[in-house]
Amino acid sequence: MDKTQIAKLKASWRELIDNKRVPGGLEKLSVLIGKSPSYLRNHLNNSSVPGVDVIMGLSEHLKIPPNELLNYHPSKLHHESNLDAMQIADSIAQEVWGIVVNKLTQGTDRPTGRDLMLWWKSNNGRLEASDAFAECFDLYYEPKGETREIRALSLGQRSLAAVSLGVHSPEVLRNTLAPLGTEFAHRILLSHSQSIQEGPISTLETLDVAHPNGLNRITIEYIRTLLPVTAPDGTSCVLNYSELLGKPGIMSGHIR
Repeated sequence: MDKTQIAKLKASWRELIDNKRVPGGLEKLSVLIGKSPSYLRNHLNNSSVPGVDVIMGLSEHLKIPPNELLNYHPSKLHHESNLDAMQIADSIAQEVWGIVVNKLTQGTDRPTGRDLMLWWKSNNGRLEASDAFAECFDLYYEPKGETREIRALSLGQRSLAAVSLGVHSPEVLRNTLAPLGTEFAHRILLSHSQSIQEGPISTLETLDVAHPNGLNRITIEYIRTLLPVTAPDGTSCVLNYSELLGKPGIMSGHIR
């Protein structure tokens, strides 16, 4: 991205912030996104490429999805065609997305919940460009009608269910959760529906289940993050990303 493109994008942001009439102006907004009071005023007047933290901060506090923020470019102000504005937005979007993907794929460890949230917001809830970390989360179908069954679409091979419970397929997961009863299933389905309707949900959970080996019970405590996502074919799903707290507690003995 050249200096002219950056200048045009930042000019559109200045107009957007003015139109939003943010209380306290640029100084207050700078503080809200975790910067010094003079940061945005200086940043919007220089030629540096906007960082992902700036874009995500503006998105959050201006209540505008990142994609819309990147595509906001009033042609009437700059006398540009829509095509030119789209090219500028696409150029910035590619740079931002590169930062997000690099962060998600750094090292060999699992991404954090914050990393995943950054990906979700940057991709506007679409289940795309997730191959690099798809093995770390599970996908569930959106609950429909009076369904009382937790239906998994896919399980990641490094997800919490796979690593801690030894569950590697939707069928095995169904058999593992079935003994927990209808009340448990209702609670899970309710949380999935809530995520579809309201957005991301993060909760502290405890689960005590029979291990698929049939010999042990296992208790795990974990942070569960649910994200509503749309698959490439238009299917509405719930992404479950869970991070283990401590080590699983295993109690030996035959399951009755």
